[in-house]
Amino acid sequence: MNPANNRNPNFGQVGTEPAGGHWLYAWLRFDPVTQQRLFAVVNLHAKEELKGTRVLFPKEAIEFLRFQPNDNPSLRLTEKLAGNLELSLPRAALAGPDGLALPALASLTAYFFELSSPNK
Repeated sequence: MNPANNRNPNFGQVGTEPAGGHWLYAWLRFDPVTQQRLFAVVNLHAKEELKGTRVLFPKEAIEFLRFQPNDNPSLRLTEKLAGNLELSLPRAALAGPDGLALPALASLTAYFFELSSPNK
């Protein structure tokens, strides 16, 4: 995920840093047996809360998640660490040019989302 967001100014860029992702790290996991999809984002900055974060999902990342054509077009992201955050959006939004908007992420913390259909 980080290489696709290297020039993304809304991906962990603090101050006048020239590249996104300096303080933010994101990755995907997919288990083909259970069909579980996970998306994690970590703020590695010791002091700065990251606000206005938008994660671009390249075509390869979306293919990696192996959504099927008959899957529900809606997507639910359920945060699994604190368990108090849930995002709902059209699955097609992952491929959007603006990226996935995330809530503010405090310093030295992470979001660990499970991606699923709203009816699961």
